[in-house]
Amino acid sequence: MPTWSIVLIALGALGILFGGYMLVRRIGFFVNGFVRGLMSQFAAMPLSGTEPAGPRSLSSLESVLLPQVRRDFPEYNSALIAERVKSDAKTYYESGVQGRVLYGEGTSETFRQSFSGALPSDVRGSITVHKVALCGYDRVSQDRMLTYQAAVQYTDTAGEILQRRLVLKYLAAFSDNPAQDMHTFNCPNCGAPLPIIGSKVCRYCGSALKTPAGLGWVLVDAREG
Repeated sequence: MPTWSIVLIALGALGILFGGYMLVRRIGFFVNGFVRGLMSQFAAMPLSGTEPAGPRSLSSLESVLLPQVRRDFPEYNSALIAERVKSDAKTYYESGVQGRVLYGEGTSETFRQSFSGALPSDVRGSITVHKVALCGYDRVSQDRMLTYQAAVQYTDTAGEILQRRLVLKYLAAFSDNPAQDMHTFNCPNCGAPLPIIGSKVCRYCGSALKTPAGLGWVLVDAREG
């Protein structure tokens, strides 16, 4: 067989293989697009019904943010804070059941006043907080703000089981009213301003510092998101 015939046969075979490959790719793109479209439609469906849907997914960044938090607050106990967040998330919806703000100590007055006009109105009961996740830590000047998400389930007034994602924000403060004294962090020995709320040693005079007894995390905002 002439050499040119062999070359033509080889090129034809390659062309057929390449055409088959492109066809398979096009089919794969079509199938993937179809599957993604179905998944998007299911994700957009409201999480309601007589049977509970799976808990809302949370955007946890704890592995990244926790080292930053502990640099500022070495005594930070993530397990205790998580229990606090669960309690605050449940109180958010229990306030809707009771028709009044149930938050007290550990929340800012500004938040309580704003929340009184925005109580959830569709909650009947059976409130369950499935899980919480640290998703934000902001450091602005001397302020330190934690942001958590909570996956909550409850029964609404129509008897349906709903899933919600609640976003809660906490500010490090000396008292329940952070607006009064958030900006008074000074060394008790030399009076120099402390660059970090959780500082252990004054960088100006070297004095050892103790965390004030009243320092805690004040709930300053909570809303579905």
